[in-house]
Amino acid sequence: MEWFKNNRHVVLLEGILLTILGILAIAMPGISTLSTELFIGWLLFFSGAIQLYRTFKSRHQPGFIGSVLLSVMYIAFGLLL
Repeated sequence: MEWFKNNRHVVLLEGILLTILGILAIAMPGISTLSTELFIGWLLFFSGAIQLYRTFKSRHQPGFIGSVLLSVMYIAFGLLL
C-alpha cells in the first residue's frame, strides 16, 4: 500500500495509457482483432512446440500418445490462426 502512495503518478499514467489503448481498440476493431488473433496463434504454436519437446524428453511416462496428439493439435491450431 505504501508503494501506491509513493508512486501514485506511475499508477495514474498506466491507467491513462490503458484507457487510450482501449479506446483505440474499440475505434479500430479490425486491427485489434488481427493482433489478438496473431498473439493467440503464436502462443498456441510455441506452447505446442514446448509441450512436444517436454513430451519426448519424458517419453517413458504414461500418456505419451495423448500428449503428442495434444501438442500436435496446439501447433496445428497455432499455424491455422
